[in-house]
Amino acid sequence: MDRKEFLESIAMAAGVGIVLSFLQSCKAVAYIPHVIEGEKIVVKKSDLAEHPYVVIQPAGLPAPVYLCRLENGEYSALLLQCTHRGCELRPVGRELHCPCHGSVFDKTGEVLESPAELPLRRFSVLSDDQNIYIF
Repeated sequence: MDRKEFLESIAMAAGVGIVLSFLQSCKAVAYIPHVIEGEKIVVKKSDLAEHPYVVIQPAGLPAPVYLCRLENGEYSALLLQCTHRGCELRPVGRELHCPCHGSVFDKTGEVLESPAELPLRRFSVLSDDQNIYIF
């Protein structure tokens, strides 16, 4: 194999790895149903039980809502809209990435990587035995 063939095979392998990584991150996103009760978004706890996080798409918001269970047993609900320029964020594992300018946020909405400087919009969250209430 000459140098050109070697470089082409490396590029092909890297491209396949990037595509597989992208597909795995997309596969992990679970969109779940919800109901609206007054000012609250209601999600069944059982819908979150099998996933590290879920995405909810309530009408009337400028972006979907990211919901995850924290280590302390509480929940975090964040608007998936970057505070830098308003692009819709993509969940990648337990981080939220902005495809427009590269900002990265953690699962509680704090900025991990700029250019964003402000944390994400957080919703209040309460829960009972069966449901999670986001408002």
